[in-house]
Parts: sequence; C-alpha cells; structure tokens
Amino acid sequence: MQVRVPEKLLETLDRWVEEGRFKSRSDAIRVILSQYEE
Repeated sequence: MQVRVPEKLLETLDRWVEEGRFKSRSDAIRVILSQYEE
C-alpha cells in the first residue's frame, strides 16, 4: 500500500526512526494507524 504524506510529517517520522522510536517509516505508520483504530 502507498501512503502520501506531507513533507513535514516525513521529517517527523524520519526523526522518530533516528531516535529509535520506530524501526522504519513503515513501522511508524503501521503503529500509528493501529493506535488510531483503537
């Protein structure tokens, strides 16, 4: 699946990955969407 996100959000996702919060952009999006679903 492809997801289009604003550049600013990509920068935030990349920062979170660098900080070790998530393994990758894909991991971050998956976790965030699963939390939103709850």
